[in-house]
Amino acid sequence: MKKTNMPQLLVPLVALIFWQLLHNMKEKPIEITTIENDESQSPVYNIIDLRGPSISGRLLPLFSYVFSHSFLSPLILRSLVNKNGMHKIRELAVEKCQNLPPLFYPAHKATVTREMRELGELQLRNFVFQSGIEMDSSTSSGNTSTSSIMKFHNVYKSGAATPSQVMEEVIIGAEKLSHLKIFSSFQPDDIRTQAQASDKRWKEGKPLSVFDGVPIAIKDMSSIIGHRVCRGSIQVCREEATEDDTPAHRLRSAGAILVGLTVMVEGGVTPLGYNAHWDGPFNPYDTEYYPGGSSSGSAVAVASGLVPMALGWDGGGSIRIPAAMSGVNGLAVTQGRIPYNDGMATTVTKAG
Repeated sequence: MKKTNMPQLLVPLVALIFWQLLHNMKEKPIEITTIENDESQSPVYNIIDLRGPSISGRLLPLFSYVFSHSFLSPLILRSLVNKNGMHKIRELAVEKCQNLPPLFYPAHKATVTREMRELGELQLRNFVFQSGIEMDSSTSSGNTSTSSIMKFHNVYKSGAATPSQVMEEVIIGAEKLSHLKIFSSFQPDDIRTQAQASDKRWKEGKPLSVFDGVPIAIKDMSSIIGHRVCRGSIQVCREEATEDDTPAHRLRSAGAILVGLTVMVEGGVTPLGYNAHWDGPFNPYDTEYYPGGSSSGSAVAVASGLVPMALGWDGGGSIRIPAAMSGVNGLAVTQGRIPYNDGMATTVTKAG
């Protein structure tokens, strides 16, 4: 007598049971909220729960077999896709994003104007040391077209300029480079206040460290007093911080001037670097290209010469990728080497 293959007999039965489970799932209308191409608006999300049967234990390999071998598997998979609204993404792409390449993220076309392209052809290196602030050979350290922490330190030490004078050039530079969408929070008055305090320390000959008076930017993941942390999404912006997170506190204690929070990829979920909420950042060498992410604004701030150093966070390349794509050095140190209490604290994410 021919031996019967039990899995083949069970496949139709299990498939029918699974099909019944799908039909018994409570139906819920799915709507995807979209926006027109209006720069004044930001993406609006309609979050829904995914719906599907929960399978575990001995049933799991059995249902896996059904998905792979059953004649009903295409119907089952299509039902799951439709019930969870995946087809709506294709409809959105057809109706609203006809000019986009066949990619579903990001769902907004980056706004690159002719003026931005022309600005992108300019020399975007350091505004501070191309602003008329004189340095002799004793204050210069290396290539005068780029900035470094020691260059700022030597300028202050020599008396060639004060932190307040230099920060005014940083503010002007940020305005000139506003098309790059570097900052999610930038407050010139706060920068001036920090610079005045640094002026006093340098005048008294008591700088706190080599960082005193040096402008430093921080990724929009870590709190700075007076700024709102959004983590790349206006949907989750917090109130203005009343205290600094550990990295900002240590830098401020060393005299650094915290110029603001830099735009990051929403939730840190893509290496491209573009954020639809801020319509940027853009690569400082060519605005038709991405800067890399997710610490995109921090990389652009350094690459454009506004600051000699910026903090980022890295879980899978979020410092290293934008550094490489924007032409700067990125250091993702050992996890926990730079402590922080804010941000997306995981066992793989590190500040750097």
